Amino acid sequence: MRVNFSIKFKLTLVVCVSILVFTIQGSVAFQILQQMNATGDMVSAAQRVQAAVLQTELGVLGLLEQRTKLSAPRVADYRASITLVRDTRIQELEASVIDLNDPQLNSVAAALTTSVTNYLQELETWVEQQNMLGWGDGSGLMGELGNSALTLEAGLKGFSALERDLRRMRAAEQDFRINGDAEDADRVRMHAEDLEFNLKDLSFNEEYGPALSSYLLAFERMAKNIEAFLATEKGLADRIPELLDVGKQADTLLTQEILPAVYRSADTMGNTARSTILASALVGGIILVILLYWIGRGILKGLRTTTDLMKAVSGGDLTVRHTLSSNDEIGQLGHSANSMVNRLRDLVSESSEISDELASMSEQLSGATGRLLEGKHRIGRQMQGVAAASEQMNATSIEVADRTEDVNRAAQKTSSASAESVM
Repeated sequence: MRVNFSIKFKLTLVVCVSILVFTIQGSVAFQILQQMNATGDMVSAAQRVQAAVLQTELGVLGLLEQRTKLSAPRVADYRASITLVRDTRIQELEASVIDLNDPQLNSVAAALTTSVTNYLQELETWVEQQNMLGWGDGSGLMGELGNSALTLEAGLKGFSALERDLRRMRAAEQDFRINGDAEDADRVRMHAEDLEFNLKDLSFNEEYGPALSSYLLAFERMAKNIEAFLATEKGLADRIPELLDVGKQADTLLTQEILPAVYRSADTMGNTARSTILASALVGGIILVILLYWIGRGILKGLRTTTDLMKAVSGGDLTVRHTLSSNDEIGQLGHSANSMVNRLRDLVSESSEISDELASMSEQLSGATGRLLEGKHRIGRQMQGVAAASEQMNATSIEVADRTEDVNRAAQKTSSASAESVM
């Protein structure tokens, strides 16, 4: 069974196919946009991680630089800087790493966070130890030790042998402060024993012995703390390369692995999306071309057949028929054209019959016209007789009028004569 579709249905089908193609392309474009947004988010997250790593490293290096210039009045600000790095920079690093959700990066970031946290803890320990030792302004254990030494210097001034022993002891003390070497500490004790021996030899032990004992006691207390202080300083110095190395690992992982992988993924998605759009456009275009060819071919064929029919009808051929049997608008046009031709043929047939009737009536009218002309001639002759009689009657009327006028004049004369006779 042959199925014929209307032109409206065919055009609706074209519109639906076009909408479907545009919908597919729009959906793909939307997916591309979402993927690009996701890629942009990942790139932004990676950049935030890079910035957080850099800020953390800069914060640590800044603390390192400030430590070399630290003094007692700046201790509170320095501790605030330590708190800022610990509570702000590390939190920013941890939060930015969560967005990327990369296991390897999480591991490196955790190592960096641990390294920075340990460094900051040791730095706080170093600050406490430095507070205990003093900041070179007469405070702490070094200040106490310095005050004891000043007391000895003031008392032993002028005694060259005692001053020499005291200078040697202070020089060894200075070396011990710098190096923390046990040999330097032993040298301090050795020179203190020499000084004590000379004090006893000069009978100054009772007078300056307590000051020397106070110095040695302060030195021993300082020696215990300075060994821990120097160990902390060494630990801080050892942690800096480790911290920087972990930061470099994080940066290398971001720039050489994570970001390139994100860009490759974006390129792959872009290529897939472009291929999908081109394929949908190609398939949709082919379908649309086929549909339009199918619709145009049907319309042109129907119009051509209808045009040929109209030309034949205009030439007087009323036997032609529209041969298309489709049920679409063109088929309906053909059916209407056939009905028109049938109607025209019926009208022509009716016109022939009417013409025959008119010819018969014309013959009858010709006979009636002859009789009417003969009657007209008789009437004309009668009218001529009537006219002659009318002329005769007109002459008689004129004559009667003249005689009447004569009678009137005679009557007037008679009336005048009667009047004169009476008078």
